[in-house]
Amino acid sequence: MSKQTAVRRLDLGYFVRPASETGGLQPRVEPVFAYLVQRDEGLLLFDTGVGAADPETEAHYRPHRRPLEGALAAAGVTLADINLVVNWADSIGRRNTS
Repeated sequence: MSKQTAVRRLDLGYFVRPASETGGLQPRVEPVFAYLVQRDEGLLLFDTGVGAADPETEAHYRPHRRPLEGALAAAGVTLADINLVVNWADSIGRRNTS
């Protein structure tokens, strides 16, 4: 077993944080990344991008989404190559609160 791990960052877009949230005078563009983690056990995808929100939130943050399939293709990977997905939204819903 080689125990080699390789990590590759995927660009999944960005959103614009308004100046009222940045502590400054200007809005700030916040990148959205996912990560491919190649392990002996297979390929793990950590996060899947910016989810959809209500119209007010969309207007507030003005997200620009890059489709996951396109980001994966740029890395030479398809969805079928992924062995495991870790997604923050999923982990929030399944968090043990006891």
